[in-house]
Amino acid sequence: MKKDDLLKKIIISFGIFLMLLQFLSYLVNYLGIKNYNYLLWGIIHTRDPVNNWTPTLGLLIYSIATLLIALLISIKKIRSSIIIFLKDAIERIKIKRKIWFFAVISLSFIPLSFIFKFSNNTVNSRDHWGIIIVQKALEDPSRLFYMSAPISTYLLFIFHQLTSYLFSWDAIKSTEIFFLLNAPLYIFILLLLADSLVKSRLQKVMLFLLLISTGFMQFLFGWYDATTFGFVWMLLFLYLSYLYIKGRTKFIYPVLAFWLSFWTNASVFWFIPGLLFLYFFNINISKLSAGNFLRGIFSKKFLKFLVLLLIPTILLFLFIEFNLQKIHNVHIYQIEKVKAGSLLGGGDGTIFLPLFKTTTIWQSFTMFSFGHLIDFLNFNVLLAPFGLILLISLMLIYRKQINFKNPFLYFMFILLAFHLLFMATFNTDEVEVAAWDVYAPVHILTLITSSFILLNYTKKGLWEEIAIITLIISLSLTIPWILSNSHFIYLIAVK
Repeated sequence: MKKDDLLKKIIISFGIFLMLLQFLSYLVNYLGIKNYNYLLWGIIHTRDPVNNWTPTLGLLIYSIATLLIALLISIKKIRSSIIIFLKDAIERIKIKRKIWFFAVISLSFIPLSFIFKFSNNTVNSRDHWGIIIVQKALEDPSRLFYMSAPISTYLLFIFHQLTSYLFSWDAIKSTEIFFLLNAPLYIFILLLLADSLVKSRLQKVMLFLLLISTGFMQFLFGWYDATTFGFVWMLLFLYLSYLYIKGRTKFIYPVLAFWLSFWTNASVFWFIPGLLFLYFFNINISKLSAGNFLRGIFSKKFLKFLVLLLIPTILLFLFIEFNLQKIHNVHIYQIEKVKAGSLLGGGDGTIFLPLFKTTTIWQSFTMFSFGHLIDFLNFNVLLAPFGLILLISLMLIYRKQINFKNPFLYFMFILLAFHLLFMATFNTDEVEVAAWDVYAPVHILTLITSSFILLNYTKKGLWEEIAIITLIISLSLTIPWILSNSHFIYLIAVK
């Protein structure tokens, strides 16, 4: 069997399996058997802690339709017809100024974000950032500058102060609008990423659609957490890192993008190995050995690199100190959340999952447990249904063709390896879907890495076929997830 045909059969078979699994899980729920939903929470989005309004019959019909679509796109002629149709439609679009075109598309997404915005009714209002952060910022200095996301919380506070004065918005309303306004930023940077990574118009459009086709899309609809604001700059870091590796921008820009991403949401600390790779790439060390590593670390260039990160950090901390003194009359070292454990490890200050035994209420399972395995698999289904299976298949089938020493591919593998390690070991304090946002970048990393391999080390045309399959199946899984969290669907249901 040819390599290309083998890859297509793997992806098609896995796609049909996912759609069949979705159909069977909805069917079982429709029949009233819901005891095992915790095993498939990455597919089943029917639980609402406040109101049980999910239209189960509608979901069952939807799952039948998506299963039929999956079977149809397994036929080569149908896939080819869709690709030809898309290519012809895209070629008819005339673009004069690309950046302005991207800006218009980004801004036009705002109405859609508001229509299908994340519903305040699907979460406990006590856990809403408008309540636990913004509303308490004038009372609690650790909320004004929540040290896992100090820039995000301060900007939220300022935005609330401004909008409460102009429009009389409460903390929940202002927080909701703040995060919804991140949607055009996401769209704009994803458009830039897609435009830079691939060549043809068809590939650019399909890559952009793939980037917004999975659970990551929930960020576009106003998810209430600092990750929404922080991961905007994570995407910018990826984009600028690609440009830098290709020699199209300066080293300082991805470094500053990383700094901004980290201080808007500290969960991107696992990007540090990727940042270090860029540093070694910058000083022309292509082969990393123990000797080269030490030579690179103990050098003037590394001191300059640290200074580049330290100067804005010192300025940020001086800014925090000034505002804490002015508003709360306390010093920065008096904030409880400055502690490293609390910064990254949540309520109990435990950064990593316990190996064999849980010791606090914040630890739901151990690292080597069935519960952890179920969570890991469901996170991947929700956020990157084809991510690992496509990437692993490519690495095995095309291992002789792939140049693993390619700088950008090397960079992406470093980020992906540490992110998967992060997913497997990090203590989020939460179980199941509540922690989806922390792990959301796995979709972006696996998709970009897989696309880069397909476009550079396989036959022409294969990427488009794989892309159309993964796009349709991913959207079929994601749409119920977005709608289950949607304010619009909530209003329809309760009426």
